[in-house]
Amino acid sequence: MKLFTVGPVACYPEVLEAMGMQMVSHRSEEYKNLHVETVELLQRFLGTENEVFLFSSTGSGFMEASIRNCVNKKMLCCICGSFGKR
Repeated sequence: MKLFTVGPVACYPEVLEAMGMQMVSHRSEEYKNLHVETVELLQRFLGTENEVFLFSSTGSGFMEASIRNCVNKKMLCCICGSFGKR
């Protein structure tokens, strides 16, 4: 039997320190710069000049959004965990 519970788990000290920092607003210049940098790094990592979209959702939510927007081209869907494999 697999339980998909969130914890308790041990955390690295670096993670605990980062979690204690103030959140970055999605409307701030800091977030805009972080977003642009992340997209550029992903494009380099994937070896593409095509657009890369960041989508914050469950795996099911992302797949539903993809279908709803009638994606007819190839796309890469990175799965992270058992729930994303549904």
